[in-house]
Amino acid sequence: MMFKARQKGGGKNFLKLKDKDSVTGVFRGDPHTFYQHWVGGRGVTCTRSTGCTHCESGEKGSFRCRVNFIMSEEGKLIAKVFECGGKVYDALSALSADCDLSTHKVKITRSGSGTDTTYSILPVMKDGVLTKDALKAVEAVDLNALENETVEEGEDDAA
Repeated sequence: MMFKARQKGGGKNFLKLKDKDSVTGVFRGDPHTFYQHWVGGRGVTCTRSTGCTHCESGEKGSFRCRVNFIMSEEGKLIAKVFECGGKVYDALSALSADCDLSTHKVKITRSGSGTDTTYSILPVMKDGVLTKDALKAVEAVDLNALENETVEEGEDDAA
């Protein structure tokens, strides 16, 4: 019997920004979309079926999306999980119609905190398109698993 190594890190793999923080990088891989309920300060994945006790009790699940974001940290390229809600997902979808987000750098800026958090995601205009060498470096970065990660409320700042 062969056991695969369990991916560790959970919350530390998530991109966390505070009010007015910005980060630049590229998105990589397919986004993972799901619905979740907040129960006892923890995100609980919604099954979206008749067996979901939270939905059956009238609690509506929230749309969520996770995608890997490749960025530089301490001079090294790393993958962080960017998690967002429906409004940011729609903005990324519209932006991706005009710009390949896996080869063009974007700047993510957070404004606000708690339920008053908003994000602006804008393409980097000067030197925003990755060179062949930069693209190879980005493609060599190991991606994080996007499913089954549990994040405490307040731990994941990417609303």
